[in-house]
Amino acid sequence: MDNSKAVEIISNEAVQEALRADQGEDATLDSWKNVPFTKKGDNYASFVTGIHVNYTKGDQKGECSYVVKINPCRPQFSGDIPDYTPMVFEKEGKFYLELLPELNQIIMQSGQKLLPFPKCYYAQYTEEKQMVIFEDIRLKGFKMTDRRKGMDLQHSILVMQGLGRMHAASIIMQKEKSIDDLKTLYPYLFNELWSGPMLEMMFTQSIATAKEMLSKVGGHKEAINWLDKIVPNISEFFSKNLAFVPPFNAICHGDCWSNNILFRIYPFD
Repeated sequence: MDNSKAVEIISNEAVQEALRADQGEDATLDSWKNVPFTKKGDNYASFVTGIHVNYTKGDQKGECSYVVKINPCRPQFSGDIPDYTPMVFEKEGKFYLELLPELNQIIMQSGQKLLPFPKCYYAQYTEEKQMVIFEDIRLKGFKMTDRRKGMDLQHSILVMQGLGRMHAASIIMQKEKSIDDLKTLYPYLFNELWSGPMLEMMFTQSIATAKEMLSKVGGHKEAINWLDKIVPNISEFFSKNLAFVPPFNAICHGDCWSNNILFRIYPFD
């Protein structure tokens, strides 16, 4: 799927900065081109595409590719609902560039391997020109699961283990940094998306769909009754569940669903 308006956000300067972060300061951009790989129905909130890069480093020519997440440049949902795109991009970009390195340092000092996230080479938060440039881990053999089929137990356990290690690193970090320290160092973490009109827009219809599905399946009267109670109090429900409650304060993944999770099969000798 292509989105020419969104792709126009990608500048030569941004690609050059990503290239230097990846290949070194002496790498010089020769050219790049957009290589779309998503399709309609993938259900990404942002626009995601690939770019193929040609560069020069010393007297050598090279090629590489990146995945770019871009402001989709779509019309605003409603005049009553703020545009949360800037907040989302700032949270993600600064998590990768500022916070993840610290979490990785903590986890490695504990004798663990790096947290399971791709490398991030560049992010910008200019109004209506937000983007984040990542390594293309498809080149390492990573693939998305089919979200229509879900994950089996083995893959689900791998996801939970990865999340658990991130949560653990953030809890260890709080031994030296208080919540107030985190608010000063990483204020973007405390900008909350799931509140106000956005909740009603995003979840009310989804809850209605869930109730309809459960009714067709049958045998889930208690779950349906619970969902009925949630809708009128959905803001309060989220507020309570997102509150700071020691010792369970942890940095959480904001969008842990199948399209944001890739797996690969390790070769065995």
